[in-house]
Amino acid sequence: MIRKTLLMIICSIELVVTLFTYNYAYSEDSQSSSQDTSVNSMYRLAIDFNDSINQCIQTKCSNIDHLMGYFADDAIVINPTGETERGKTSIRKGVIRRMSRQPDVSNIIRGFDVWDQMIICRVEVSRQFTVGKYKASELSHQVDTLVMKNGKIIRWVTVTSGAEK
Repeated sequence: MIRKTLLMIICSIELVVTLFTYNYAYSEDSQSSSQDTSVNSMYRLAIDFNDSINQCIQTKCSNIDHLMGYFADDAIVINPTGETERGKTSIRKGVIRRMSRQPDVSNIIRGFDVWDQMIICRVEVSRQFTVGKYKASELSHQVDTLVMKNGKIIRWVTVTSGAEK
């Protein structure tokens, strides 16, 4: 009986501490709150952008206009092979070329950080393929850096773990 009572007291104390911490965290000044909102919107943008890339890969770029909506008109992309694409027209051509060669690939964000106007995404790339009568898959890793300005991507740099062409 004493153990149950002590356990209930401990749980009650933990709940009070949790609620106090929650209240304190959300009662800070509006600048901190707007900063959190900005960071959250950057996280959301990274996830939505990754989803749009996956959809582009899987549908042979049928959503290319939606994907291009993430970019500023004068954006620059440095792709995994080190080639630079400048402006939406060049980026569109490069994305279509790269995505059409990867029909069974999907990108999974394994973690990301937001620093000021940069989003650093750690991405796991999963490729499915068939060897004879066997299905197989391979994983590789890349880091995507998105530099933002006014809610649009102005730089997208992808670094892979190997020379992938």
